[in-house]
Amino acid sequence: MKRGIKLSVLLLVLTFLILIGMFFFLVHGSSDRSYIIAGAGDIVYCNDSNGALTAALLEGIPGEVFTLGDNVQARGEASEYDCYNITWGRFLSRTHPTAGNHDYMTANGSAYFAYFGSRAGEFGKGYYSYDVGSWHIIVLNSNCEAIGGCGEGSPQLLWLLEDL
Repeated sequence: MKRGIKLSVLLLVLTFLILIGMFFFLVHGSSDRSYIIAGAGDIVYCNDSNGALTAALLEGIPGEVFTLGDNVQARGEASEYDCYNITWGRFLSRTHPTAGNHDYMTANGSAYFAYFGSRAGEFGKGYYSYDVGSWHIIVLNSNCEAIGGCGEGSPQLLWLLEDL
């Protein structure tokens, strides 16, 4: 039985290493300087250790951190961001978040925007861009109903066309 548990833990750790590896990029700027960005999605459940495991991996990776949405699970409530803060919160100053559907389970993602502040773009929109070296990175919000749509003529599309 103990061997089965050890194997399960090993598989879990390997899965997280693979996930982090999938989102680990080396970004080359216009100079000889290199930039690193790393990230993940579906990050923190308050009742498990997965957020702590991925945070431990990020601890050894310099550079910018991005999230791919669902920063917290369940209901996207402020109390869940307390769990995020315990694990990934130490990277907040270098984090570029993306909102997922779980982050929007509170009224218009209010807990998400309250936690990440201006790092999440303009409150209520959640789309923004930033630069890392010579790369221009665009973060879009797929919670279309909450932001006035995502299709032709939508505020997000108009902003995107202007940003490009």
